[in-house]
Amino acid sequence: MHRSRISVFVVFATMVVSASAVSARMLFAPAEPISVDSRPRFLSVADIDQDGRDDVLLGSTRGTVSILYGSANSASLFEAPRIYSFGKRLRRPNLGDVDGDGITDIAIPDEGSAGVWVLLGRGDRRFAPPQFVLVAGVRPYSVAIANIDGVGGGDLVVGDRRKGRIRLRLNGGAFAFSNGPLHIVPGGLEQIECSDLDGDQLPELIALSTGNAGKVSIFAASNSGNGRAVYSDPVELEVDVREPNLQIADFDNDGTRDLAVLERARRAKSSRAEVMTWAANGAVSTHMSVAVDCLGHRRSRSCRARGIAAADFDDDGIVDLAVGLRGQSFRGALGNRRAGAVSILKGRGDTFVPAGVAPWLEKAPSELATGDFNGDGLPEIVAISSARSLLQAMWNLSD
Repeated sequence: MHRSRISVFVVFATMVVSASAVSARMLFAPAEPISVDSRPRFLSVADIDQDGRDDVLLGSTRGTVSILYGSANSASLFEAPRIYSFGKRLRRPNLGDVDGDGITDIAIPDEGSAGVWVLLGRGDRRFAPPQFVLVAGVRPYSVAIANIDGVGGGDLVVGDRRKGRIRLRLNGGAFAFSNGPLHIVPGGLEQIECSDLDGDQLPELIALSTGNAGKVSIFAASNSGNGRAVYSDPVELEVDVREPNLQIADFDNDGTRDLAVLERARRAKSSRAEVMTWAANGAVSTHMSVAVDCLGHRRSRSCRARGIAAADFDDDGIVDLAVGLRGQSFRGALGNRRAGAVSILKGRGDTFVPAGVAPWLEKAPSELATGDFNGDGLPEIVAISSARSLLQAMWNLSD
């Protein structure tokens, strides 16, 4: 890692596990902000070019998608963005292998065109021209990529924000899609994900609804006998979530994946990170709940959290959390009292403990993600701000 490039405005979070435990610390320093296109609203991370460094995919509602490839030699941690323009009202993009060739592809729902744009990766950072997949009866807002029927590469799971419809578009190969079952989440949904929660090699469907009727809906997958996943009626867990911020990881270190959301009850002055475990028998429970640390914030004002991301920041084998905080009274790295901040919560397997607050250079992180952007083996934090056309990363300098 090129530590000589790090700004002198280094800020860090220090954490003492307990009185009897050995002290440990997670250190972060701001990388240089990098200008991006059209105030991005959606943020995804994956190693798109398969070079061992993670990359960032940004989506804007103004019809642009930007890719920023991770770099070990840049003060921003990224190369200059590559911008693609198409579609009408693009929504939350997703990354996966649609055509089954082992190369990362991009899927972007277009709410204005009633379908999903797919950019097939060709390797060497090249993509084929966008191809359109019509999704009849659905206004696509969120999309996930998963091999549900066992053939033809990745299938598209498309969510309708207003009507709560989830349409499966099954990939038969050669870019030929057919309709699969239609599932309903009453009250609408903001985010759709596919992940194998119980370790049976079949992807569950997970939908997040926000607002007064906030909930996580989990459609359990079972094998139909011919390799295709079939889904039961959803198991629902109420959550007080205002924005889409669902995270999936093995938080309790038991070998299966769990769900985490950022809750903020009405009239509450602070937020909570809630971790839910999913069992093969269909039981869902809240396994961990922890208040977000707001050190350095004026107590007379509410501490609004925005954005949550998960990674093992200190390389101890247990997943930690990063939570973005609105900049109401934090003092930023440049002395800006309107700067935002990131609260670090250290995972211990059975709970989280506050590890401190790292001030952000920008006013208000609106969405967070994590990835190893410089290839040093430690995950960094990256965020976008809904008010600025900037991407801001934080170097991970943890011991």
